[in-house]
Amino acid sequence: MKRPTLKIGSNPAIETILLMALISVFAWLGRAIGFFEPFVLQPPITDGWWQLPLSVYAHSSPTHFLANAVVVLVAGGIISIKATPLRFHIFFLLTGVISGTANVLVPGVSGESVAILGASGAAFGLVGYLLVSNAVSARLFGRTSSRVAVSVFLALALWLTLVSSGVNVGNLAHFSGIIIGGIAGYFNILRSKRLVPSSSS
Repeated sequence: MKRPTLKIGSNPAIETILLMALISVFAWLGRAIGFFEPFVLQPPITDGWWQLPLSVYAHSSPTHFLANAVVVLVAGGIISIKATPLRFHIFFLLTGVISGTANVLVPGVSGESVAILGASGAAFGLVGYLLVSNAVSARLFGRTSSRVAVSVFLALALWLTLVSSGVNVGNLAHFSGIIIGGIAGYFNILRSKRLVPSSSS
């Protein structure tokens, strides 16, 4: 069986970071001329569908961008070794949209106005995927009951959320991203079928 290789030039994690950088620069230029709203996901989300994808890749500052880029590079870089680029990009975008929407809508029920942007929900989705889909976790979880495995994962998700929590931080987006990533990792939905070993004759 041919071993998977990490191609920097065509790596979906690198491509994602470049897209994050490009859209973030446009967002910063837009802020300078008073055209920042299209990059921010805010209620009501039905007013502008373009906020859903743009808010995943746009960031409020270079520091915000770098923090998420590091997570995408590390977790996404490992995952992308066995993932197909298309599945990687779809997973990243959908996880970012769903986690961001959850962060906007749930607090909105209480009447609180919320706005969010950044790839942290999607980045934490990659972390959740990596936590569950690796061989070590599979062995550990395989030796325990499903209830214990789920409890351990939820405890890790909550701990990671609390560690990264703060003022003006999408805490619910972080937690939602980890949960989505964990579910996806359990089913290994990003793994390429070409990497499944075949029997030799």
